[in-house]
Amino acid sequence: MSSKQNLKRPHKVLDELEQKKDRLLMSNKNQDEEDENVDEVEDQNNNHLKDESESDDTDDEEILAKIGRVPWKWYENYKHMGYDADMKKVTKRIQDDKIDEFIKKAEDPNWWRTIQDELNQREIVLTDEQLKLLERIRKGKFASKAIASNDYTVEYEYDGTMPLSSAPIPKRRFMPSKNERIKVNKLVQAIQLGRIDPKKYLEDQEKEEEQEEMLFDIWEGTKDQDEIQKKLPPAISAPKVKPPGHNESYNPPSEYLMSEKEKKEWQNAHPEDREIPFIPKKYDCLRHVEFYQGLITERFERQLDLYLCPRIRKKKLDIDPETLVPSIPKPQELRPYPTSLNIQYKAHKGRVRGISVLYDGQFMASCDEKGEVIVWEVNTARIVWRQAYRSICYSVQFQPQKGLLVVANEDKIYIYNIKKILPSNIYKQNEETLEESKKSHEVEYNAQLKWVFTDPESEEYKTGLRVSIKFSNDVKQISFHQNGDYFSTLSPRAEKRNEQIFIHSISKGNSSKPFSKSKGDVEKVAFHPNKPIIFILTKKHVYVYNLQKQATLKKLLTGCQWASSIDIHPYGDNLIVGSFDKKVLWFDLDLGNTPYKNMKYHEKGIRQVCFSRKYPLMASSSDDGSINIFHAKVFKDSFENALILPVKVLKGHTVHNSLGVLDIVFHPTQPWIFSAGSDHRIFLWT
Repeated sequence: MSSKQNLKRPHKVLDELEQKKDRLLMSNKNQDEEDENVDEVEDQNNNHLKDESESDDTDDEEILAKIGRVPWKWYENYKHMGYDADMKKVTKRIQDDKIDEFIKKAEDPNWWRTIQDELNQREIVLTDEQLKLLERIRKGKFASKAIASNDYTVEYEYDGTMPLSSAPIPKRRFMPSKNERIKVNKLVQAIQLGRIDPKKYLEDQEKEEEQEEMLFDIWEGTKDQDEIQKKLPPAISAPKVKPPGHNESYNPPSEYLMSEKEKKEWQNAHPEDREIPFIPKKYDCLRHVEFYQGLITERFERQLDLYLCPRIRKKKLDIDPETLVPSIPKPQELRPYPTSLNIQYKAHKGRVRGISVLYDGQFMASCDEKGEVIVWEVNTARIVWRQAYRSICYSVQFQPQKGLLVVANEDKIYIYNIKKILPSNIYKQNEETLEESKKSHEVEYNAQLKWVFTDPESEEYKTGLRVSIKFSNDVKQISFHQNGDYFSTLSPRAEKRNEQIFIHSISKGNSSKPFSKSKGDVEKVAFHPNKPIIFILTKKHVYVYNLQKQATLKKLLTGCQWASSIDIHPYGDNLIVGSFDKKVLWFDLDLGNTPYKNMKYHEKGIRQVCFSRKYPLMASSSDDGSINIFHAKVFKDSFENALILPVKVLKGHTVHNSLGVLDIVFHPTQPWIFSAGSDHRIFLWT
């Protein structure tokens, strides 16, 4: 039996093997069919996914219930679940009880692939394609079979720049952005609801791209400002940074490098005293440059400069600098004026104190400290008449229109009618005037001073002396009025202060004292050319006194310590004052009681100032031996200021004992000037 059984076993084994083989073949065939079916399903799924990605239909993504971000548990006790797009309540689905759910589970073959959509309150049956996708995802495979398992590298273009780090590129850079998806969904919903018109939106975007971006400087502000910006103060421009120099280079020249001694001095010095805030260094290349330690400090100070440091806004005007300078004519255009020495008059043995020119300019009179009075012929320097006294002569003056000569010799005044220098008719008129004054003086003798008329048979009468007047003290100045009948005398050291100034009338033979009270230490006296006004110069003030009204009209403030001389312009509205403070002061009576011009061109005190009666000229003489000539044009229009320009400096007199040019006077008809100096000479400048 055993042998038979043993003979049967191989046959059974073979039969079993054949059966297994058939089963394997069938299983492989079925597996291939399943794989083909799976591939078809996957292809259909891929096409479906592709169609979904390419289509704009968003019905699957549409959310029926609009609850926003409200938690679901808030609706547990309500019969509805949010609201739909029409603001209607989304009613909750009636939930089955456990028995109905069990029966449905047994009867429904698709129960296992059904899921609940709680938000939209509906049931969704998953398809075979969706189940295959879920199965592949659960196994860790790609959702689509079209993607190879080894296709995991991401190619990107390299633009040639070095990355900041060697870390691999993160996955989030290649994944769709969640925020972008939310924005896209919002835009899609807005388009569906009609809140956004795509055509109009695209047109607005194109217009914005076409418009150039407006750039403006925040420090300078904008041109188109609103009402609020206009009320604010103007923008202040930012301070400019100083450009770097050679010493700030990484490879500076050797002359910009510091020595060891200079480095120690720089380190020991206070930071505010250092010329530069760093030590220049030299490097082989730019890669070897170390970090600059003062960078943060400098940037911080720069920020302070920008928004904390106070700055003044300066308005820049586009003005030509030449227009700011007044147009001054050239000296050549202001001629004629005296420029050179022409004649010297030498005969005096002492300092020449005073000079005067006859009304026609043919003769000149001068006096000196030795007591000698000389009358010169101007053109030839010939001595025409001479008179000597034992004491000093301070002043000499010609009568403006008649030619009488008045000499101040210490405490006496002498009036001469010189026949040699006057025409016969003028000489006779002077004689007749003096005779009338003699008669009126004898009839009405109530004057302050006694006029002594010379006896016609005496020797003094032959020299031309007609009248002599004695004072209580020395007479320093004689000043004539323009009409020639009145003249004033000044005795600064009179016994009574109110007797310093006397006014004399030649036609009446009378002398009067105009002031009952003293005006102070009077230095000079001058008459107004047209009006009955007298100017009294003290050390610090100028009093303008009306002789007719017996009242002081104005008090001018010189501002100097010691005034020395005064002269009135022929128009009468301007005057000049010289002082020992080296100043020449120009006063305009219409502008106030302070100087209109303050000129200081001399090195020492000023002795005399004068105007020309015919030309727009003015001159000043000083103890430095020089004479300054000015172009002084006064306009008749009171609204136009005077034009005062220095044109020439005349030097020729020598200084003796700190005294220079003592007196100057202009020629009455020519642009010439006479000067008398302490060097016993008289010059004629033409």
